[in-house]
Amino acid sequence: MSQQIAEELLGQIDWTDSRSGFCACPGIAMHTGGDSPRDCQVFIEGAPTIHCFHDSCAGIVGDANLRLRRAIGSDEAVQPFSTGQYVKKKKTEHAVTQASRKLLSRILEQPWESADMWDDSPYRLLGDPTHDWRLLLGIFKETDTVWIGDIKDSGSPEHTDRFRTVNHWLKSDSCPGQFTCPSTFKSNSYSRSKANVLSRPFLVVESDTLTKAEIGAVFKWINKFLELYAVVDTGGKSLHGWFKYPQNAHALETLKQILTELECDRKMFSESQPCRLPSAKRGNRFQSLLFYAPYGYGGTNH
Repeated sequence: MSQQIAEELLGQIDWTDSRSGFCACPGIAMHTGGDSPRDCQVFIEGAPTIHCFHDSCAGIVGDANLRLRRAIGSDEAVQPFSTGQYVKKKKTEHAVTQASRKLLSRILEQPWESADMWDDSPYRLLGDPTHDWRLLLGIFKETDTVWIGDIKDSGSPEHTDRFRTVNHWLKSDSCPGQFTCPSTFKSNSYSRSKANVLSRPFLVVESDTLTKAEIGAVFKWINKFLELYAVVDTGGKSLHGWFKYPQNAHALETLKQILTELECDRKMFSESQPCRLPSAKRGNRFQSLLFYAPYGYGGTNH
């Protein structure tokens, strides 16, 4: 039972025996050095404990230890929530904020230019972007219900035809709309409401303040621990990076805080935030793919 609880909180664990195993560090996003599958170990005997060899993630790991002990039901976990625990949580959040600000300057030392993204793409993209939308839909399952349309194409029964399976959308002769979502929806939906979201396979990251080369550098950093599927040039000043959605809720909250400090748009974490669909025209320019990995690229797979 304790093993199951630990995996629910930390994701997949490589158990070496009934009492300990290796896992992805809850604070992996804060690591400043190289990562190894055996950097972080969890012990569930006695007072459950997570130990990571990296020092930069100490605050986050400490918070995760508290969550683990509460969940498993050790002596520490049965203590009521105290003012000291609240202060500890706030100190952890402050530490993440301060570390993230320092991290951004280091990340931006290695910009990823648009032309380099195109060269680095595992799938060789053509010069004509008119079929890029088909490629992006290819990262979903054929039976997934996906929304495509304009911002206002949601909320009324007349918008039901904007929620179709991928198979259905691919029968279209041309790009069917300006926007899509990284979430999938229940069948027969006509609204992008939170209640209609069925799953969240992808997280889209963007920034309205960083240059394309700078947000590219952030994409490369995120790709150390989340698989990258696509980078979309929005036809404007920004890029959208499509990543595998984090499966660990605690890691997601930490990533949200970090990316906010890295000048990324926090609203992209909402359940059904629209994002640009490649192949649609925006003014005189096409929205287009710069990078495409249909089965995911990089990441730690945790």
